Amino acid sequence: MDGHANALCVECEQPTQSALRAYTGAPVCAGCAAAYYTHCTACQLLLPQDEAMTRDGAFYCAGCYAKQPASRGGATVDETVIESLVAEYVQLHAEEKRLSERMNEIKEAIKAFADTKQRASNAVVLRAGDAAVKCSYKVVVKYDQEKLAALESLLGESAFATLFERRVSYAPVKDKIEEIIRSTDEANAPLREALERAAERVEVASITVVPKRK
Repeated sequence: MDGHANALCVECEQPTQSALRAYTGAPVCAGCAAAYYTHCTACQLLLPQDEAMTRDGAFYCAGCYAKQPASRGGATVDETVIESLVAEYVQLHAEEKRLSERMNEIKEAIKAFADTKQRASNAVVLRAGDAAVKCSYKVVVKYDQEKLAALESLLGESAFATLFERRVSYAPVKDKIEEIIRSTDEANAPLREALERAAERVEVASITVVPKRK
């Protein structure tokens, strides 16, 4: 746990007196951590569930995942059953798409109906016999970057820093980096080595359904 009081949770943007710290250093409240985060099995860093990589039922950050044995769950598939698995996957993929689209339609209809009902603890519970769903509401505050720049000029850098945390992220320009990596120019050797040290390569397998031939 982090001892910083009244830190703003990076997810719900609400103040919390006992913020956890994600692997990026950003504060996360206990509720959002439980709902949206998990710990890397190897290094125990807190990371978003949708960014975690899984192997053999365990969650890993990208760095630790790359260091794990490159097995596919430790299981092998007999060639005699692969055809049936492919056919089943394609069938389930189509069903998943249909179910997802229908669920989204239903969710929007439920939200529209819930908007007409009185809320209790900022939520509406709708029932159908023993089944029930809860439509919860929360206010997410977002700030316009240009207006924040004007606010920083008004308050000054020090006062502004007490209200807003500045973040910097980097996105690789892949074609430029690849050009340097492929280069044989000795003058670029130190840069190539530095780029290699900074990079973490992780092989990720993905499955896509091939459209049927017409």
